[in-house]
Amino acid sequence: MTSSDKGNRNYRLGEGSPVDNLALSVISKISDGSNKHRNRRLDVGTRMLLTAVLEDPKFDQDQMIADLQSFRINQSDMIDHCIPQAAAQLGEFWSDNTLSFTRVSSASARLFGLCKAIGREWDGIRPQINSRTILLATVKREDHIIGPALLAEQLRRRGHSVRMLTNSNGSEIAQALREAQFDGVLISASSLITLEFAKEAIRKL
Repeated sequence: MTSSDKGNRNYRLGEGSPVDNLALSVISKISDGSNKHRNRRLDVGTRMLLTAVLEDPKFDQDQMIADLQSFRINQSDMIDHCIPQAAAQLGEFWSDNTLSFTRVSSASARLFGLCKAIGREWDGIRPQINSRTILLATVKREDHIIGPALLAEQLRRRGHSVRMLTNSNGSEIAQALREAQFDGVLISASSLITLEFAKEAIRKL
C-alpha cells in the first residue's frame, strides 16, 4: 500500500488480469471515500455534541442521541470518538482559560450523563467463556470520571462484565472484592494527587 500526500490509501496494483486490477482500483476508491465520509461525520457529530453541552440550557440526551444517529453515528462511535473528543476539547478550554470552571464542569457532567445513558449496566454475569469480570475503581478526590465510564463501556462491548466503584478507598475496594468474584481490578487516576491515593489503595489491597 502506498499513501498520497493527503493520506489516502491506494492499493498497489500487481501484474494480475485487467479484471483483478479494476477490482482493486474500485475497492481502493470505495475505501478512501467511506473513510473520509465517516471521519467527516464523526467530526461534525463531535462539534454538534460539544456545542449542545456548552450552549443548550435544556440539554436533552435522547434528542442528542437521535441527532447523532441521523448522521449515521452509532452508540459505539459516540463512545469511541464523539464523547472523548468533546471531553478533550473541554479540557483544553479549561487549560487555556477559554471557559470558566463552572461551564466546563457543567458540560462535562452532561457528557458523563450521555455516556451513562447509552452504556450498558453491570450485571455480574459472564456472557461468554473468554469474558472477564472486572472491578473498575476511582479513588477519592478523583473528579475526572468520563474516562473510566468510557473504558467501562468499551470493555462491556467486548463481552466483559464491569462494575464501577467511584471515589472509593482501599477498604471499600476490598469490601467489593469480598462481596463478588472478580478476575481483576483496574484503578483509574488522572492526576498525581489521585495517583498517590491509588497507590495507597493498592497497598491496602
